[in-house]
Amino acid sequence: MVQVNDAKWSYLLARLKEQSHKQRESFVINFIIMNLLSDGYTDVNPVLQQPIKQDPESKKGK
Repeated sequence: MVQVNDAKWSYLLARLKEQSHKQRESFVINFIIMNLLSDGYTDVNPVLQQPIKQDPESKKGK
């Protein structure tokens, strides 16, 4: 279960009203991922870093 700060939700809802359906979709996905990362949810990090070849962090643990 992921909990998000209430202030972040009001920001999200305000932004969603300004955007088209396709924009909303990617905005919500990015919003959720960024919140997971900023809240220290580290399981997402390796998945996001994998495709980045020049990132030395992504080579650790392989």
